[in-house]
Amino acid sequence: MAYTHSKYEVQMVPQSGGVTTAVATNFSATFSRTGTLMSSTGIVGEWAPGMVPHVVRGIGVIRTNGNAADDAAWVVRFTHHKGTTGTATNLAKIVYPTTVTSVGQCVYYIPSGSPEILPGEGIRANVTAAPTYGVEAKIMLYVEPRWETPANVTRGMVLTTGKPSD
Repeated sequence: MAYTHSKYEVQMVPQSGGVTTAVATNFSATFSRTGTLMSSTGIVGEWAPGMVPHVVRGIGVIRTNGNAADDAAWVVRFTHHKGTTGTATNLAKIVYPTTVTSVGQCVYYIPSGSPEILPGEGIRANVTAAPTYGVEAKIMLYVEPRWETPANVTRGMVLTTGKPSD
């Protein structure tokens, strides 16, 4: 029997150094149509919900380009940032094995405990061990909105009093 649900995939917004907020706004010059360049360590992606909290159901890294002769596994760590400096918690660590060398292959992780990302919070992807060559990848999240009236989300939400005519 089929059922409806609201789960969907989102691509993390590519980043380059100097990211200080949980909101994904700093587009990177290392982003191309095929993905984010993964060959240096640091923050490579970020995602944050808008007005509705989301539960993270899966995290995936899809190789989209690059040399198949990487000599070491590369690692992407995912952290949940709660809007305040120093409050990040680890969500996942994806080790992209040396045996996965074909373009289009995805290495994924299903987080335990159904982590929830509220408005004003975000997820960052940080390459902690980079591949040797110019590997590009798409960093995807499988999320599910937790439908809630924005006024009931007390953290990270402020209602404005401005009117369209103001």
